[in-house]
Amino acid sequence: MRIILLSTLFVYFVLRAESIIYMGDSGLIQSSVMKEVNMTEKSTEDIGETFLAVPSVKLVFCFIHKNACTQFNLLCNALNGLHSDEIYASSVLTSELQEIQVVRRDGLESIFKDPSWTKAVFLREPLHRLTSAFRSKCEPPQEDSGKNCLDSNFTKLVDALPSRGHSNKHYMPQADFCRVGNATLSDMISDYDFIGQITEDYSKVHEQVMGMLKHALAKRDSNSFTSGAIEEAVNKSFVPLTFADFKEGIFGNLNGLGGDEVLNSGEEQFPLDHPGGHASHITSGTGALPTEDYYSPQSAAKAMSFYAPDYDLPGLKRPAWVA
Repeated sequence: MRIILLSTLFVYFVLRAESIIYMGDSGLIQSSVMKEVNMTEKSTEDIGETFLAVPSVKLVFCFIHKNACTQFNLLCNALNGLHSDEIYASSVLTSELQEIQVVRRDGLESIFKDPSWTKAVFLREPLHRLTSAFRSKCEPPQEDSGKNCLDSNFTKLVDALPSRGHSNKHYMPQADFCRVGNATLSDMISDYDFIGQITEDYSKVHEQVMGMLKHALAKRDSNSFTSGAIEEAVNKSFVPLTFADFKEGIFGNLNGLGGDEVLNSGEEQFPLDHPGGHASHITSGTGALPTEDYYSPQSAAKAMSFYAPDYDLPGLKRPAWVA
């Protein structure tokens, strides 16, 4: 399966990203944090706005803005055999794919209660994620015409987080994403059985993406994929298409690993040597200042206070350079 991308925009940079996998303690939802929903009147908040599904692999994925969200969307699209221009074609909330409509109708509560489904998410250190958002949304040429820039001055942007950060998904704490009923990611993190972390050693990110897909394959009931198909999809998803992508430290040489078919889809979107991306959203590479150069001690403290719930998530530690 291959996703056709605009070859004129292909630019490759050297990626560094570090990834850590954590396995949740349980595949079952804790009833204390779940909302009872009338199955005849499903609400969109029960569905969850930032969930993707690959029913054939029995994978449900919580995607988070600025955490390679476009790459994960493209990966799920490839695994679902979707090749349209609609990035969010595998969204549980809006997908027209019949199999995902079944997931939407049944609700995510039932998926989280089903141990045969893999529930996965990738997290990112909050200060790195915040500077990534600033680079892409506030620095020239400003993605989305600057409408998602809280302030063109980074220090003032940090000051604006308490009043404006919760309403914009590029700045919103990761802990608040992926609601199922009234439960947030923070409430339900122990119910995820695969948790990766994106930082700056891409080979580790690739390893984690492939590991997530292998984990899903090991639990699935279907034989519709081979590992080679996943490899192919991972190889194709990381292709830089915007100026902001060029600042990502995640771009490298586009070299696929080849090999076996469901693992090829993962390899397409997250190739071992080329972690690029369609509107990549992992901004920290060539042409960008180091993350720590954006912060004063005061602004770092303010940002960490705003993102305090994120630092309670598995694997997210305060940077060593913060005094």
